[in-house]
Amino acid sequence: MMDLRETMALLDVVVQKAAERAGQNDAPEFRKRALEIFGELSWAEDDLERDAILERLGDLLKVGAAEDKALKSLAENTERLAKRQERAWDIKLSAAHAINARDMVTVLMRFADIVLEEAPKDAAGRIINRIDSEILGSGQTANRLAAGQ
Repeated sequence: MMDLRETMALLDVVVQKAAERAGQNDAPEFRKRALEIFGELSWAEDDLERDAILERLGDLLKVGAAEDKALKSLAENTERLAKRQERAWDIKLSAAHAINARDMVTVLMRFADIVLEEAPKDAAGRIINRIDSEILGSGQTANRLAAGQ
C-alpha cells in the first residue's frame, strides 16, 4: 500500500496511451461516431470486397472502443488506489509525529522530577499539580508528590 511506484507506472501508461492517440487525432468520440457509421453502412450493398473492408473497419473500431473502456477503467481504478495510498501515507506520517499517552506521561514524569530538583518543594507541588490537572487531567502525580513519593 505504501509503494507508489506501481500506481505511478499505471498512471504513466494511461497518460502515454492517451497522448499517442491524441497525436493520431484519435478520440473516443471519433470511434463512437465511426461505429455508428459502420452500423449504418453494414446493411448497404452486399459487395464482398466492401463487406470485407467494412468488417475489418468494424473490428478495428471495436478493438479501439474496448481499449477506450479498458483505459478508462484502468485510470479510474488507479486513481482510487492513489487516493487510498495517499490516505495511508497521511495516517503513517501522522502516526510518526504523534506521541502516545504512555510516552507523554513518561515525559511529564521526567519534567516533574526536574521541577522537584530545581524548585522549592511547595512551588514544585503547585507546578506539578497544575500540569497534572490541566494537561493530564488526573492529578495522580500531584497525589503521589503529596504522599511523599
